[in-house]
Amino acid sequence: MPARQPAPQQTGQQAPGSAWAFDGETEAAYQLSLAEDKRRTTRQGALLAAVLFAAFGLLDMLAISSALSQVIALRFGLVVPFLLFCAWWAGQPGFLRFYTPLVVAMFSLMGLSIELMVWLAGAEEMARLTYYSGLILVIIALYAWTFLDQRLTALIGFALVLIYLLISLLSHSPLDQPGLLLLVSNLFFMVAANIIGLYGLRARDRTLRENFLLQRSLQQERARAETLAQIKSSFLANMSHEIRTPLNGVIGLANIGLRDSSAEGKSRQSFSRILDSARLLLAIINDILDFSKIEAGKLHIELQPVHLAELVQGVMDLMAERAQERGLALEAELAADLPEYCLTDALRLQQVLINLLSNAIKFTEQGEVCLSATREGEMLCFAISDSGIGMTEEQQARLFAAFEQADGSITRKYGGTGLGLAICRRILDLMDGRVEVRSQLGQGSTFSVYLPCQPATAPQPIQASAAPEAEQEPQPLRGLRILVAEDNAVNQLIIEDLLCSLGAEIELVDNGALAVERVREQGAGAFDLVLMDIEMPVMDGYSASRLLQEIAPELPIIGQTAHAYGEEREKCFTVGMHGHVAKPLVEADLVQLIQSLR
Repeated sequence: MPARQPAPQQTGQQAPGSAWAFDGETEAAYQLSLAEDKRRTTRQGALLAAVLFAAFGLLDMLAISSALSQVIALRFGLVVPFLLFCAWWAGQPGFLRFYTPLVVAMFSLMGLSIELMVWLAGAEEMARLTYYSGLILVIIALYAWTFLDQRLTALIGFALVLIYLLISLLSHSPLDQPGLLLLVSNLFFMVAANIIGLYGLRARDRTLRENFLLQRSLQQERARAETLAQIKSSFLANMSHEIRTPLNGVIGLANIGLRDSSAEGKSRQSFSRILDSARLLLAIINDILDFSKIEAGKLHIELQPVHLAELVQGVMDLMAERAQERGLALEAELAADLPEYCLTDALRLQQVLINLLSNAIKFTEQGEVCLSATREGEMLCFAISDSGIGMTEEQQARLFAAFEQADGSITRKYGGTGLGLAICRRILDLMDGRVEVRSQLGQGSTFSVYLPCQPATAPQPIQASAAPEAEQEPQPLRGLRILVAEDNAVNQLIIEDLLCSLGAEIELVDNGALAVERVREQGAGAFDLVLMDIEMPVMDGYSASRLLQEIAPELPIIGQTAHAYGEEREKCFTVGMHGHVAKPLVEADLVQLIQSLR
């Protein structure tokens, strides 16, 4: 019997046959669950009883040779078929209406068949039946104890006792010692088993209700957690949009100021610092979004052939300027036995390596930072070592927890959210990898990233859409006429300055409806491309793109949004857009995308 758990508080009417009470809605749900339980247990019990009585029927055929035909007719012509019928009827729609009489009939027939075997047996044969008839009664009582409710158990128990008394008295004289022994044993087993059954079923009713309440609570908690997760995701997506939109303005205006300021002027230094601060804020926002996506299970790994040497060199190029600013030597070492191409997620691997290298540079005052790539058996190993401040064992123990850093002074001195390493570990878990750290206080640290080594063949080269020389042109978009739909005045100023500086001719509108109107008025050939914001008044970018696909299906559309989730990108392609860029806009990415659509 399951151990009793602490009883949760319940309110409502008294549940039949139990000291537990549910409210009306919960009691109704419990009764539905109980109805299914009755169907299942009756079917299982009837099938089990049919097998047992068929087996004992074979024993009866050996034990009662004087009445063989009656034994066969009773066991295999009546009891076993009726039990199989009960198992079938348990799955029918009208079963619950006849549940009590059906189960009473099933048990009564089983008890009656046992006594009839005694009636058919002779004196010597009857003595041999005494033990196993009592054993069958125990099986019946245990079944009642396990599966039936209290009232039904009591009803069956009294019915069986009366049947045993009646048939035993009619078939044998109480003065007959074997008959008296059989009568006493039958009464003892049935009365004892049903008393135990009554007590056990009270406990089972309580356990059933406890389990039902627990499952219902877990389902409610799960639904509540899923709702909260959805609210959290929506909140983060909206906050990302609301933060990225003005941040796009800050970065764009700072770029304009930096470009137009004198080479050595104080204003140039100010604009440069504004850009650095804005990019730091953008990195923090991206960390929070990545962590949220990982928690929600929405961060997906995309495996593709990656040139390892090029990936490492690209990471080193990105970090070279930062290391130079701090006066650190930045080195890379690649083992000779590395495969040229390996199957992995290049974007996420770069993210992990950049995060670890950024930390190494940030926490190293002097000396060097080294990235080495080796192969260890079936694993790739990327080790980032530095000669920085190092860590104690206590600090290492909490290093990969979210929003944690080695200690509070780290945050005050070096900044950061404490999410970077937590994100790295979660990403590596998704990639079937791991990260390890070795460090001593004052002697630097080494972070080792292990990933499955899956050698791959080189991917097919992609034909470039523009000549290499075109990328070096000062105005790579010269001659293009671009329709821009953007409702934010600051973003309009930034996009206009950016595209015009790249040689494009643009026409600005404030919403999607005006964009559709311009194409209708001037024709599809009037524009080479549409740069469409997603969230705008009057008509959003999705609706406008659907209409433009009907009017001008050959006109390329690029969606621009401050939302950073992959779902937004997929939705852009679903409505017929040909590309997607996220705010803040990156000039090189935008130019490359536009040139690929020409």
